[in-house]
Amino acid sequence: MDPRADRVTRAFRVAYDGREYAGFQRQPHARTVEGTLLRALADHGLIDRGDGATHAVPPGYAAAGR
Repeated sequence: MDPRADRVTRAFRVAYDGREYAGFQRQPHARTVEGTLLRALADHGLIDRGDGATHAVPPGYAAAGR
């Protein structure tokens, strides 16, 4: 069976109050929106967790502003 058969593509539009974060883009030693979002998706088994150094970045992932 093709492993891609169960794959689902999703798009999210995210709005956030960034006062509690050090920006959107992941940073090694700071809490960021992107890091929190990807960690939550990995915690729920929706994306791979990654290797710890690169963290979880699903294929085809892209972030865009405005």
